[in-house]
Amino acid sequence: MQGGGKPAGEQRGKPQGAQGGRAYFGVHALKSFLQGLQAKGEKPIVLDLSPASNANLEYFLQFGLKVYLYDILREVSEKEEGLGDANAKVKVATLAMRLVEAFPFQGIPFDGVILWNTLDYLSDLVFPIVLTKALGALRDKGLLYAFFFEETAPLAYERIQIANINQVTVEPLPALSVKRLRTFSNRMIQDLFGGHKIEAFYMTPNGIREVLVRKHS
Repeated sequence: MQGGGKPAGEQRGKPQGAQGGRAYFGVHALKSFLQGLQAKGEKPIVLDLSPASNANLEYFLQFGLKVYLYDILREVSEKEEGLGDANAKVKVATLAMRLVEAFPFQGIPFDGVILWNTLDYLSDLVFPIVLTKALGALRDKGLLYAFFFEETAPLAYERIQIANINQVTVEPLPALSVKRLRTFSNRMIQDLFGGHKIEAFYMTPNGIREVLVRKHS
């Protein structure tokens, strides 16, 4: 897995709609994600690794999902600050150990993991660790749902919230001070999930990529 990518820009392309400071975008894979979970025939267990959203939680509960929340961005941000000026190898080893120790749901085989746009805001040293944790939390054939923002997206963190089965909103979350660190190219996204099946890969008119991945052990 490689980091890097294009430098972050300042202005995003035109959204499909805007209201009350929120931008609205059409989505395609959310429906497939929910249908894939419900096809299990029992109460699916889902892990959301993004900052908590009551709107998203309430939406998923309507579909009978059991949802666990873990704000990995805030967790990583706090742990990185505690490492100070440690060199890269020490940071990777220490962060990996601390994230494993802090992860609260060890041993639970999740049917689905939701990353939203989390990987865009993690350093090159950290995002491979988080992605490994996310995929490792899934049971075999489990589903991972993620978004990757376009080059012109704002640097400040933006939270994705579900409006309906075909649409999400994107809005700033000032309480979280992390910044977007990269733009993943389409090829980089495909490489991230090598060995697993990308069941859906959509691009919105303004360049946001929406990805649904099925885990293969």
